[in-house]
Amino acid sequence: MSGNTFRVVFLDADTFGDLSLERFTLRWDSAVYGLSNPSQVAKRIEGCQAVVVNKVRLPGPLLRSPAAANLKLIVVAATGTDNVDLEAARSRDIAVCNVPGYATQSVAQFAVALILELACHVGSYSSLTRSGGWEESPMYTRLDFSIPELCGKRLGIVGYGRIGKAVMAMGRSFGMEIVPPLPEPSRPAASLSGSFSPPQISSRFTALWWLKHRT
Repeated sequence: MSGNTFRVVFLDADTFGDLSLERFTLRWDSAVYGLSNPSQVAKRIEGCQAVVVNKVRLPGPLLRSPAAANLKLIVVAATGTDNVDLEAARSRDIAVCNVPGYATQSVAQFAVALILELACHVGSYSSLTRSGGWEESPMYTRLDFSIPELCGKRLGIVGYGRIGKAVMAMGRSFGMEIVPPLPEPSRPAASLSGSFSPPQISSRFTALWWLKHRT
């Protein structure tokens, strides 16, 4: 391998499912591994200038070891960087980047799916139907679980990041009343919701409890 070659290794590509990495492998001098256990990581990053990880941990001793001597960049293909020892990376002048917005819509969608499950009890009704409960009913219907409408219910949001904002937008599409989020420390409350004076976080959980129990 030439000393000028920028070599990249992806340590846990299987965590991306069936996503094609063809463009990645065509563009870079790269090695792609489905999964990597801790005992394999040092050998696999040796001689590489960049490493891409999703779940694999890159602890301080590894980043300070000779195996990481050529490392210049760590790309965390996820929203967080908790699997990387940032202090060790900084001490070695290794840049660390992530992709904080890649799953905003899917995570918000899943949050709304859980809200719909609380309101509609789809899983409970599915289990009841599969067990023959529908046919056993003398009126050929079941009313075991009430199904309130989300329209007009309150939705408490904790946090005002990308996902919080996306959940707020989805909640509004159901006609829900949004309990405004607590503002970021650097922002005045008015910048988020006019003259709103933010209550304590506990009120968010009260609002969510209220939604769950339909009061």
